[in-house]
Amino acid sequence: MQTEPPKIRAVTIGDRGGCVHWTDRMEIAADTLWRLAPEQDAAWPRAWRTTHGMTQQEAARALGISPRMWRHYEAGTHLLPKTVRLAAIGLDAQAREA
Repeated sequence: MQTEPPKIRAVTIGDRGGCVHWTDRMEIAADTLWRLAPEQDAAWPRAWRTTHGMTQQEAARALGISPRMWRHYEAGTHLLPKTVRLAAIGLDAQAREA
């Protein structure tokens, strides 16, 4: 994200590199972080949209979200929800079957 709250800046690597640790109540396993990282790539929404020859507004409408949120996802200022990515993958599957 463009601005990092103090807790994000305070991240440390857990014992033997097995997790990323912020506080006693907030950590994530390294393998989970590795699995989730590609889903947060801000380039994916733009690549999907341009592959389908859509405007931002058309892509947003096709996936049932607001154009404003789509712009945030493309800019990388908001994380892309898994549901939006799955909706796009579903549209691709429908198009292949047609």
